[in-house]
Amino acid sequence: MGGINVERLRLMTPQELASLGVTDIAYIKPIRLDRKRSGFALCAADGTTIGFSASQDMALRTAHKNNLIPQSLH
Repeated sequence: MGGINVERLRLMTPQELASLGVTDIAYIKPIRLDRKRSGFALCAADGTTIGFSASQDMALRTAHKNNLIPQSLH
């Protein structure tokens, strides 16, 4: 876990744990803008929408350009 002490993790509050990676990790999810248009949202780890893109590839490139680590959702 890149320098995070395991004992420190055990002592974290739920809020502290939830904020881990918020500034480093992002995810891309498909969205529907309206009945005819769809795209992809680039979201921070906490779910905050950072931006929108017409393609998944462009959203992925935007994440990398902004030093975010994109994660897949299952």
